[in-house]
Amino acid sequence: MVGAGLALGAASPVSAATAPEQATAALAGIRAQFDIPALGAAAARDGRVLWSATLGASELELGAPAAATNRFRLGSVSKIFTSTLAVRLAEKHRIDFQAPISTYRPDLPAALRPLTLAQLLSHTAGVRHYIPRDFDVAAPGGPIDSRVYNTTAEMLAVFDADPLRQAPGESYYYSTFGYSLVGAVLESVTNRPFAELVRTELAAPLGLTSLEVDDAFNLRPGRVRPYVPMEAMRDRVQGLNGKIIHAPAVNTAYKQPGGGMICTAGDVARFGAALLGPGYLSPRSRDLLFTPIVGPAATKAPFSVAFGWRVDTDARGRRRYHHAGSIEGGRSGLVLYPDHGVALSMTSNLSGAPGDPVVALAPIAELFLA
Repeated sequence: MVGAGLALGAASPVSAATAPEQATAALAGIRAQFDIPALGAAAARDGRVLWSATLGASELELGAPAAATNRFRLGSVSKIFTSTLAVRLAEKHRIDFQAPISTYRPDLPAALRPLTLAQLLSHTAGVRHYIPRDFDVAAPGGPIDSRVYNTTAEMLAVFDADPLRQAPGESYYYSTFGYSLVGAVLESVTNRPFAELVRTELAAPLGLTSLEVDDAFNLRPGRVRPYVPMEAMRDRVQGLNGKIIHAPAVNTAYKQPGGGMICTAGDVARFGAALLGPGYLSPRSRDLLFTPIVGPAATKAPFSVAFGWRVDTDARGRRRYHHAGSIEGGRSGLVLYPDHGVALSMTSNLSGAPGDPVVALAPIAELFLA
């Protein structure tokens, strides 16, 4: 399904009449190249979607066609929504990014109490990321994505007793669990569950009707069926056939803020565009969100890191902010071009495909950058 409403300047590389068709054709080529069941993408500017397309099948066994209303697992693109939520609450003077998080969660273990939200959001707090124990079927309680979590304390218990990987603020150390701590702090400050904060502070004011914290047990309208390449499971399961199989059931409750949201491609792009213009965030808050805190020397990559966002320039030297997400049965990406006011998103229901979504979006971006 394709929706379009272009408003491109005369300097656009292509005409307004051909950009949607070319973008959809490019998306179809990516889907065919990686054999992705359902692949969505969108471009937005000034709070409205310029183009969107969701191609393929949302459920292979039933032959259900993909649609613009399909919601995909976002994986780590969820971090960008969480960092925005934190900045939004800071605007309301609910949190201080430089205060120890023990100010808001005095119940935390001693090693975590001095950490700040600024450190957690920029991956400089030293909180660990995943380790083999997390997914060991013989571990007490089993793999962390197969457990049931009824409280935030149970979610934090996955990692909160483990030592920090480095001194707080020392360097860059990517951590999904750092964002779990951010979510716990925001819950304490507001006395509201994280899922409710996503609905009331992000989805409602921005009109993102598809944005939601995923739920492993309850039905979610429009949620696509997740898949993984058969090769990814060959060593774990006997008797597999075909190139694509069902993704194992996972419960992402332990990482809602860092990897547990679902959304349509159109709403992801609309969200990104809203961050670039006036209305939702103040100029000061945008600066907080996008100003790099650690540079390439620390990340050991060609990008700097702000509050979650990766900051660099593309092959043509244009500034961009971006993040990608990877999860069982999902791959996603969001790229913002601040000097053009354009946001582009990509969502997939196949693990690992299409490789790097930021790279995959590059030729589509050319169609919408004036």
